[in-house]
Amino acid sequence: MRLAGRLRRRIVVRDWAFVTHRLPYRFPELADLDLFPASIVAPTATSAPSPLLTSGEVSLTLDPSADPPLGACHFLADDVLDRGLATVAASFPNLRRLSATAASEFGGLMDIAGGCALEIELHRCSDLALRPVSTFAHLQILRIVAASSVLYGTSEDGGVTDIDLTILAHGCKRLVKLELVGCEGSYDGIAAVGRCCAMLEELTITDHRMDNGWLAALAFYGNLKTLRLQVCEGARELLVQNCWGLEDDMFALAGLYRRVKFLSLEGCSLLTTRGLELVITSWSDLQSLQVVSCNKVKDEEISRALSELFSTLKELKWKPNNNSRLAVSLDGTRMGKKGRVLCKRILSGHQRVKGTMMNYPIGVAA
Repeated sequence: MRLAGRLRRRIVVRDWAFVTHRLPYRFPELADLDLFPASIVAPTATSAPSPLLTSGEVSLTLDPSADPPLGACHFLADDVLDRGLATVAASFPNLRRLSATAASEFGGLMDIAGGCALEIELHRCSDLALRPVSTFAHLQILRIVAASSVLYGTSEDGGVTDIDLTILAHGCKRLVKLELVGCEGSYDGIAAVGRCCAMLEELTITDHRMDNGWLAALAFYGNLKTLRLQVCEGARELLVQNCWGLEDDMFALAGLYRRVKFLSLEGCSLLTTRGLELVITSWSDLQSLQVVSCNKVKDEEISRALSELFSTLKELKWKPNNNSRLAVSLDGTRMGKKGRVLCKRILSGHQRVKGTMMNYPIGVAA
């Protein structure tokens, strides 16, 4: 057992008492430690089976006897969590990765900051919870999960705001990867991270609650190589501009956005007509489409299904390349009401003479 304990480098703890009493002696050489499950108070024993709540990667056993019943995910007291983190800081100087629950503003995490932890995953983050994290000067990978009333049974979401993001940005300037889950904020907070964390290469934003305009702050991320936006299935508008790396397989992921009403593509040189069609023909709510300077999207490759889609649109701006004969804008022409006859004529012309399907100018036909 002693040999096995010294060889173990990663462990998930489910009993907090084990953290303060046995963990340093049983597994003295840990480099990767997950304390999140242990920070949750186990439900009281009942005869009825306990429901299981799953949110993303987290699964929690709820207590049916709690009040309210489905707000039953309770955490250990902050002072208890802080004492456990202090023990970890003193016992594992070579710790590289830590997953834990945010506790007091100046607690056990401050002790760990003096060590060598390069990757942190912090749950139940609320106002000023990132202040101790900002002292991790060598931190490279950070995952922040904001407090959630659904998951943690709080009366309201505490949230991670622009204040927290700004504090984080000024302290953790060596970040390479950052993931924000359920965080609030706006342009100011995202811009602060971009300005201060010049080494950031990967940014993941999941289930965000940010104010409009935050995307514009990505202009400050000079070294960003990967941007992931997850749990955005409810998006209504999608605008992609000068994205030279957007090809068919990548754009196919946008098929998840079933509720998009407005799509604008400009300067996407790798996207083809087929790739565009496979996505937008599955969107039943699409009302407006703009395709500009996308050289591989060609008039002669427009299929019957794509033509039928054009007939239902309220707005269409189609100028994928300089050779396009459908270089028009249909804003205000009531395309949805009169376009079906037009599209049949277009398709008929295309079948007779390949490459000359746009013999009938839309402006005239409408």
